[in-house]
Amino acid sequence: MVELKEIPLSLSKDLIFKKLFKVAEVSNLKPEDMNAYQRELKRKRDNYSHDQYIREKSAQLGLQEGLEKGLQQGLVETAKKMLADNLPIDLIIKYTGLSKEEIENL
Repeated sequence: MVELKEIPLSLSKDLIFKKLFKVAEVSNLKPEDMNAYQRELKRKRDNYSHDQYIREKSAQLGLQEGLEKGLQQGLVETAKKMLADNLPIDLIIKYTGLSKEEIENL
């Protein structure tokens, strides 16, 4: 394989041979090229990890925002029902945590 410059067409369709040629290619690198290759691999892995972290945090943030919005909607619906039953605003404030202004705007 040291003498081959590229993978033969007859083997290029087989994934195992592609991997084998890649390993052979990397293992024949000069030390300075191997260091550059390793640095590039590290950079790619670091970027991948960073992107995964950002996606995970973004998903968590979206979930948290959704939960808070749902909770707020639930409190508003409860306040509306309490108003419909003519309960005093002070009692609605106490049980929902909504402000007087928020309740009056319902």
